[in-house]
Amino acid sequence: MKIAVMLDSAADINTADANDQNILVTRFAINIDGKDYIDEKDLTLDQFKQFLNEDKAMSTSQTPLGLLIEQWDLILKDYDHIIYLTLSEKLSGAYSSAVAAANEYGDKITVVDTKGVAFPIQFIYKEVLEMLKNGLTPLEIKEKVENNEPMFAFLVPYDIKHLKRGGRITPQAAALANLLRIVPILALEDGKIDAHAKVRTNKKAIDKAINEMVSKYDNPEDYHWFVLHSDLEDDIQEYKEKVEAAVKQKVTVAELYPILLAHAGPKTFAVGALKKLI
Repeated sequence: MKIAVMLDSAADINTADANDQNILVTRFAINIDGKDYIDEKDLTLDQFKQFLNEDKAMSTSQTPLGLLIEQWDLILKDYDHIIYLTLSEKLSGAYSSAVAAANEYGDKITVVDTKGVAFPIQFIYKEVLEMLKNGLTPLEIKEKVENNEPMFAFLVPYDIKHLKRGGRITPQAAALANLLRIVPILALEDGKIDAHAKVRTNKKAIDKAINEMVSKYDNPEDYHWFVLHSDLEDDIQEYKEKVEAAVKQKVTVAELYPILLAHAGPKTFAVGALKKLI
């Protein structure tokens, strides 16, 4: 059986890299000041950042269902089955909508909740390809991914107003926006974002996030480690080296893309780990 593996926009892969690596991606929609754009098709990352810095009103939504079905139909002309890896069900309706749509395809599409968001989904993608090479079925792969320990990360937004506006955090975390001169640390745990701590400066918040993250696991070698950011090039190497020195593991650095940035805002930092599947 010839099986395709598909990602969504939340995996933070641009069109050029997706084309170079032959990765199938369905693109989410971004609404900016009332106008809809398709991620990477109608809006580049640089254009998006310009809107973000101009404090435009933003929201994101899953791929329009008609477009997703159109993509599936096209892929199934060359493949017998599709494994569709979505961002966390607790952060978006993309998973549940895809499951409902996939029911119309019989056993040709397997929708998998990665319980993650952003670049770490690409770790899962590569492991899924390896599992396919090792002969696992789509349902066996779905079970392994969904039963894996969920991605954990600390998120430090420069300004919480974007998270509050987008409704992607609990009321407790949103209330931090009323605390002047306070920088929140948010935790992505069990597929959802919630408040973790509050610190007086952005630098202290990032340091605290890194220190707590590297002390969280007794066996760091069992995890993929990552630091993610937007426009923090001057400091990101320092943060990467600090994490690597603590966990004695390679740490991947990746840029954050619009699906998370629309809610987290500019100059966001994240550090986290994802347990290896194989």
